[in-house]
Amino acid sequence: MMVKVDSGILAGERPEDRFEDVESILRPQILRMMLCRVSPDDAHDITQRVFTIVFKKFSSFRGMSSRRTWVFGIAEHELRALRREQKRKPEMKGTESQNPWPHATAGIVLRDAIARLNEEQAGAFVMMEVEGLSVKEIAEVQGVPEGTVLSRLHAARKRLREILKDGNLL
Repeated sequence: MMVKVDSGILAGERPEDRFEDVESILRPQILRMMLCRVSPDDAHDITQRVFTIVFKKFSSFRGMSSRRTWVFGIAEHELRALRREQKRKPEMKGTESQNPWPHATAGIVLRDAIARLNEEQAGAFVMMEVEGLSVKEIAEVQGVPEGTVLSRLHAARKRLREILKDGNLL
C-alpha cells in the first residue's frame, strides 16, 4: 500500500505556511463570524473576497502577527468596506431588517441583537464568543490596546442584555 506524503511537510513546512491549510482552517471561522453580522449572501461574498485577498497577498505576509489575526483583520476591513458601500447606496427601505418568520429562532434573534451593536463592539463580541479569539488577538485585529477590547466586550455584553431583555429587536 502506497502512502501519499505531502512534500511540503517533508520540507519542514508548517501547515500555516500553506495557503490551502490556512484557508481550510479559517474559511469556516470567517464565514461564521460574518453570518453573525450580515446577511447570508453578504457573509459569503465577504468571505470569498477575504480569501481572494489572502491568496494574492499570502507570500507577502510579514509575520508581525499570526496568520489567524492577519486574516481576521482582512475580514474586518472588508466588513467595514461593505458597510461604507451600503451607506452610499441605501437599499430599498425595509428589505433588510424585516423578519418573515414571526417566531424567530435563537440564532436569528441573536444575530439581530448583534446587528444593533456598533461595529467595534460587534466585532470584538463575535471574535471572542463565536470564534474564540483571545483578547490579545482581537486587539491585534482591531488595532487597539487590550484594555479597549475588554471595554468593548463589556459594553457589548451589557447592550446585548438590554436588547434581549427588552425583546425589542425589530
